[in-house]
Amino acid sequence: TMAGMRGMMWMRGGGEDEEERRRRRRRCNSDELDAWNTRWKNGQTSFHLPHVHPALSAHLLELFEDGISAPHFPKAILLPLCGKTVDLPWLASMGHKVVGVDCCPAAVEELEAEHKLTATRGEGKEFKKMILYLPASRASFTFLVGDFFLLHEGVAGRFEACFDRGALVAIPPEHRGEYVQVTDGLMERGGRILLVTVEHDGYSNGKLGPPYSIPEEEVRRLYEERYVVELLQRREVKEEEKRWR
Repeated sequence: TMAGMRGMMWMRGGGEDEEERRRRRRRCNSDELDAWNTRWKNGQTSFHLPHVHPALSAHLLELFEDGISAPHFPKAILLPLCGKTVDLPWLASMGHKVVGVDCCPAAVEELEAEHKLTATRGEGKEFKKMILYLPASRASFTFLVGDFFLLHEGVAGRFEACFDRGALVAIPPEHRGEYVQVTDGLMERGGRILLVTVEHDGYSNGKLGPPYSIPEEEVRRLYEERYVVELLQRREVKEEEKRWR
């Protein structure tokens, strides 16, 4: 399922400053972080595509259209829990200001090696920051390694667009509201989110995810207070995704 969300014209605030918002955020459970790092160590990353995500290429202009500038005008775009997706260098090659975030250092290490990128590295209090440069190009993008739930404007800036192709579905249901709050706090007013979700009845081993099933009504519950939610596409993928059988 793909949903496009256009940020409504609304006022942030209510007396709560960014520091107060950050104090209310949880740190990712260490067991969750360990589990994801173990997946990377064992090569259990079949969720990556060898090409640009079809939802992104199909709806790119809709994601970037803001009613003010041309859709191809450079935009600041966030890719949360991005792994080593090829969407990062693809978007950067167009001149966009791209920031990917993931908790696993192996994600950026593999991305750097597979695409022959060069990098500059920096250490912060909560995030390791890397600037990755595309070969034979001036284009670059930023990769932040750390706990997404601790991300804030002071570290990442604000974004006009967000492509979530595997983040919300990876978050345990009890933490979805907090994830949406963190993401929303990074979006410019009027920003757009392109969200890819899945719907399923669970797996043969009894697990519910990740990726967790997120029906349309749950997307609307999470986002409609501050966004206009529009369903862009729905299609059957069980035959394509053998791991969901």
